[in-house]
Parts: sequence; C-alpha cells; structure tokens
Amino acid sequence: RSSYLLAFLGKAYHQVGNNETALQTYETALKRSPRHFWVHYLIGQLYRDQQRYNDAIEKFNQLILMKDNWYRSNKIFNYTQYQNLAYGELGYCYTKIGQRQEALKAYQQYLTLNPLVQDKKSVEDYIQRLKSGL
Repeated sequence: RSSYLLAFLGKAYHQVGNNETALQTYETALKRSPRHFWVHYLIGQLYRDQQRYNDAIEKFNQLILMKDNWYRSNKIFNYTQYQNLAYGELGYCYTKIGQRQEALKAYQQYLTLNPLVQDKKSVEDYIQRLKSGL
C-alpha cells in the first residue's frame, strides 16, 4: 500500500476512535515515506485528541521544519497549507500545557500565514485573552 492510502486508512481508524490502530497505520506510512508531511500532521492531531500535547507539539514542529522540495511541490496535498495549519494546532497544544507565550507566538504565526481563515476572529480574540493573561 502507498503511504497515501495508509494515511487515509489511519485517518478513518482515528475518526471511528480506533486510535491505536490509527497510530500503527500512520507509523507504517512513515516507514515508507518518512517525510510525508500529511502523516506527521495526522499523527499530531491524533496525539492532540489523546491529550498527549507534548507529543503533538513535537510532530507539528517536525512538520513545520520540513524543507523537502518534493513534498512542497506535491500536487495531491499542499505542504504549505498543512505547515500553516500546524501553527494553529501548536497554539492550542501550548495553551493546554500552560505555555501561554509559545501559544501566543504560534497563534500569531498562524494568522500571519493564514490571513483569510474562517476562524480569524475567534483566534484574534483568543490572542487578546492570551496577551492580557501574560
């Protein structure tokens, strides 16, 4: 199976709550394509949903730091889109572990890279609450 098919299969397992099998499927996909950014993003989401925030932060940061041109030019998935979305995920995870300053930086970067996102107003409001709590 291709890493893309494995990623979709892992996502399906995650959506029905079979998180252990989802993670195993994602890990198999990464063994085939270690720099598959979408799989890193999906693992980060799985960890976030399991409240494994430090693990999620590590995955999202791995995604952000990827510089592989093949994946950046991929026609199926947009690397930059997932890289940008990872900043929003980081903001959430940092907030959950009490790292407000890091959360603030991540949310600000998320809005800088995604100025037209649907949740812009709520993220801006949340940034203001974070600033007032620092």
